[in-house]
Amino acid sequence: MSEHSPSLAVYGRQRRVASLRRLADSPWPFILPSVACLVAISLYPLVASLLLSFQEYRFEQGVFVPVGLANYAAIVNDPDFRTASGNTVIFTIATVLLEIVLGLALALFMTRRILGKGISRAVLIIPMMTTPLVVGLMWRFLLNTDFGIVDYLLRVLVHMPPVNWLGSSPYSLISIIVVSVWEWTPFAFLIFTAGIEAIPIDILEAERTDGAGSVQLFWRIVLPLLKPLLSLVILFRGVDAFRAFDQVYSLTYGGPGRSSATLSFLTYLDFGYSRLGLASAKAHVILVVIVVGVTLYRAQVLKWFQR
Repeated sequence: MSEHSPSLAVYGRQRRVASLRRLADSPWPFILPSVACLVAISLYPLVASLLLSFQEYRFEQGVFVPVGLANYAAIVNDPDFRTASGNTVIFTIATVLLEIVLGLALALFMTRRILGKGISRAVLIIPMMTTPLVVGLMWRFLLNTDFGIVDYLLRVLVHMPPVNWLGSSPYSLISIIVVSVWEWTPFAFLIFTAGIEAIPIDILEAERTDGAGSVQLFWRIVLPLLKPLLSLVILFRGVDAFRAFDQVYSLTYGGPGRSSATLSFLTYLDFGYSRLGLASAKAHVILVVIVVGVTLYRAQVLKWFQR
């Protein structure tokens, strides 16, 4: 027994050393802390809110009571939810389209040789770098009916009577769309600018030699090469716009009534009124819509962009 003991001890040490080496070469020691944080701050709240969506909070007793699918049934029959759904779809489509058109136009213009191009680019990205709540409060003053500069300029330049931009429908939703476009067009501008400047100059010069004008260059060369970036802008801004909350909260608070409320803002109001189960149900409906939308987008629309 004693003759074999040293060899067994050596073999055991070799096994431990080999295990430590495999552990050192493995990515898991570096990944596990991030996975633990992700589970703590994302997965657990997601599961907890899903369970909460099947319950109702009794404020008087301070307890949660299981109600099954009653919260989801209430969503289907809620007229405010239907209004907010329509507002969210309109807001998402309008903002993404306008941001793409304006961002691409600005990118095409700013890639030309113009005086002060560097300073102009820095100025153009200021709205995107400003805190969304500050942007909302600033535009709340600009759109004020009594002393706002927007109404003043319209009255002086085109003799237009004052408009209650933030307190009347449909101007309240239009105002939110305009402010969001002003704030996030620089995002599309930066992406498209990087894409245009990455196009090899030889390709453009060859097309110009063949007699192609600016319009032909855009449709034949620039736009096809920008398709991947265009798909990226649509995906990022579409998801973000669908979750719009800051502009609604700071500009109109969903008013007048609920005419300018979005799904995220309506969910926030339910949480504020201690309708925790209903708010959780609405939050998961929004999550499902976004996940399904992104999945369909990746499966179908991206094929067209990759052609």
